[in-house]
Amino acid sequence: MAGSAIEVRRDHSLSDAAAFMPRCLAASIAEVEDILPIRPPNPKPGPVGIVGLVGNASALGLIALINFTALISLNLAVINLIPFPALDGGRLLFLAIETVKGSPIKPQVANVFNLVGFALLILLMFVVTYNDILRLVG
Repeated sequence: MAGSAIEVRRDHSLSDAAAFMPRCLAASIAEVEDILPIRPPNPKPGPVGIVGLVGNASALGLIALINFTALISLNLAVINLIPFPALDGGRLLFLAIETVKGSPIKPQVANVFNLVGFALLILLMFVVTYNDILRLVG
């Protein structure tokens, strides 16, 4: 998010907001692409780092803070649609599999996949938060 090239303006209208959202979506997709192992990893801030970025955005004013909040929300929406168990995208994947297969996935199987996916997400959050704290201290 720190490398995004989205300008902050003081005068806004509904049409400006409508034009701004595709740029936010493009920035979100670029952030997701940075996470994928296509390029060398570029460390992204986790919850601790985002708190610092929120402080920076709030120092620029209310409009900048609202824009940054919208960008975070859009990022979360895009990431939530990744087909990974325990996310909404994982549920959509299960529904697609059920449609192709013609029968429902056994609840026990879906529960195991969701449990493992949730555990991996929690582990990822611990690692990202730990790295944020190391960056903050070091």
